[in-house]
Amino acid sequence: MRKIIRNAIQCKHCGDTIESVNVHDYVTCGCGVCSVDGGHDYLRRSYKTSPEADYIDLSEYADIATCTYGEFDKDNLKLKKG
Repeated sequence: MRKIIRNAIQCKHCGDTIESVNVHDYVTCGCGVCSVDGGHDYLRRSYKTSPEADYIDLSEYADIATCTYGEFDKDNLKLKKG
């Protein structure tokens, strides 16, 4: 399972790097061409033309192993109760 640790894009038109840090944190670049939303819960993008033409995805993920009792964090080697 992949967990979102950074939800960010860079606008190809104005160069702004924008990041959503909370679930309903809708952020738009300076020129208004693209937006990002979702924080660490989901990835949502808005754009004028197409993703390829309007922004560069800068999002980062961590692989998290899951088990019956919660999530197992492979980096810290401990069970996080779910």
